[in-house]
Amino acid sequence: MFKKAIHKLGYFGLLAAAMLFIAPAVSANEVIRWNQIATAAAAAAETDPLTESRIFTILHVAIHDAANAIDRRYDSYRLQSLSMPQASVTAAIAAAAHTTLTELMPGAKPTFDAALKEVLHSIPNGDGKTQGLQVGREAALAILAERKNDGANRTVTRAPGIKPGEYRPTPPDLTPAFLPQWGEVTPFALRSSAQFRPGALPAVNSPQAIADLEEVKAIGAEKSPSRTAQQSEIARYWYENSTQGWNRIARAVLEARQLDEWENARLFALVNMAMAD
Repeated sequence: MFKKAIHKLGYFGLLAAAMLFIAPAVSANEVIRWNQIATAAAAAAETDPLTESRIFTILHVAIHDAANAIDRRYDSYRLQSLSMPQASVTAAIAAAAHTTLTELMPGAKPTFDAALKEVLHSIPNGDGKTQGLQVGREAALAILAERKNDGANRTVTRAPGIKPGEYRPTPPDLTPAFLPQWGEVTPFALRSSAQFRPGALPAVNSPQAIADLEEVKAIGAEKSPSRTAQQSEIARYWYENSTQGWNRIARAVLEARQLDEWENARLFALVNMAMAD
C-alpha cells in the first residue's frame, strides 16, 4: 500500500495527499512527541538533511509497524507477522522510537533514555506494557536490519575537476562533494532512485543554461536589485532542512485534527518516506 501510493503520486503529490487523506479522530500525542524529540536532537547535532531524512523515515516506519502489530488498520511496511492485540500502543510507540533513535543518533541517547523513562512511568506495569515494549523493539529492529546495507554508509569518492559538468569545489571552504553516494541509496518505496528524476540538464554552453545561470546570479546576489521582498522571504523560510520544515507542518496538521495513534503514525511515515525517496 505504501509503495503503490508513492509510485503513483511522486514527491509533492504524496506530501499533499498525506496531509489531507484522513478525518478527525481521538487525540493522540505520543507519536507527535517522539517526532518533536527527534527533530530537536537532529537540529542540535546539526545533522545533514539527507541523513536526517533517512533517520526520520526509519523512525516513523518503526512506529507505524509497531502500532499496526497491535491493531492492523493499515498494511505494515516491514513487520508483517507479529500480532499482539493486548499490547500497550503507547509503550510500543515509545519503544520503537527509542530503539531506532538510539541506534541512529547515539550521541543523544541520554535524551532518548529520559523520554522513554518518562512515558513508561505513565503506563501501568503488566502484560500490556511488557508486550508493548517487545513489539516496539521488534518493529524497530526489523526496519533497522532492512536498512543496514542500503548504501547510506558507502564510501564514494567524487574527484573534483574543471571540465563542464564536473564537481568543482567553491570558496571559501572548498569542501569535497557532499554525500556523493546518496544517489545510489536504496529507496524506501520507489522502484529506483531515478524513478521521478527530471530529464537531462541543458548543455552548459547552451542559451538556456546561460540564461538560467544569469538569472540565479541576478536574483541570488547579496544585494540584488531585481529580487523582490517576497522572494527574499521565501528563501529565508526554506533555509532550514526540509525534513524539519515538513515535519513541523505535519505536526501542525495532526494537532489541529486531533487524530489517533495509527493515523498520526501513518501520516508521519508517508511524509518522511516521500522526502527520503
